[in-house]
Amino acid sequence: MKYFLILLIGLFFLNSCNETNKQPLPSEPTCFELTPIDTVEYMKGVVKVVDTLVYISNYIDETTDLKYFPCAINPIYVKDGFPVEYSGLLKKRDKDTKSYIQLTAIQPIVNETVFTNYKGLIRFRDSLTISPDDKNGIIKSWKVENYKLKILLAYSGCTRGRTNYISLYKTARIGGKTYNYGLITSPYEACSNIFTLWYEFDASAYKDNVLELFDGVKTYQIAVPK
Repeated sequence: MKYFLILLIGLFFLNSCNETNKQPLPSEPTCFELTPIDTVEYMKGVVKVVDTLVYISNYIDETTDLKYFPCAINPIYVKDGFPVEYSGLLKKRDKDTKSYIQLTAIQPIVNETVFTNYKGLIRFRDSLTISPDDKNGIIKSWKVENYKLKILLAYSGCTRGRTNYISLYKTARIGGKTYNYGLITSPYEACSNIFTLWYEFDASAYKDNVLELFDGVKTYQIAVPK
C-alpha cells in the first residue's frame, strides 16, 4: 500500500510538470495591445537589422538617430541599410523605453543617399523686406537628388528643426541659363543655440536653373538638372 501511494504522488507531480510545460511562452505584444502616443507621416529612415532585432533608424542630427521598432514589417524591407519612406501610428508599452510603430504605409527610397526629415521652403521675397536678423544659416554641405536640394545647415535659434527658407530676391538670364539669387533665412529667435541639420528643399520648379545662394560667408552656385 505504501509503494502504491508513492507511485500515485509521483504520477501527480509528473502530470503537473507536463501541464506547466504546455503553457505558451511570453511573446512580444502586438501593436493593438500598446498605447497610442503619436502619428508620423512620410518619414524617411533606414531599416537596421541587428541579429534578430529590426528597427527603423531616423535622422535627428549628425550624431543622433531615433529608433522605431515596427510591430510588423514586410520581409522584403528587412535588409540592413534599406532606405524607406513610411507613415504609421507610434505606440508604447508600459515600463518600456522602446517606441513601436504600427506601419500604415511604407515604400522604398530610390536614387537618394541623404535622408532627412527636416524640410525647408523656397520662396520669393523683396530683398528690402528681409531683416538682417532673419539672415541666418551657414551652408556646410549640399547635394541635389531627385530634384530635391539637400543642405547641411548650421543655424542659431531656440528650435531644432524649425522651418528654414531659401529666400529668392532676383532672377536673371545669363548665357542661356536662368540664375536665381537668394539668401538663407528664418524667423528670428533670441537664442544662441547652434543646430547643424540636413534640410530638404523641393527644387523641382527650378529644373535646368542655377540657384545662387549667399549664406553671409560664401556664395554657392547650385545647378538643378533638367
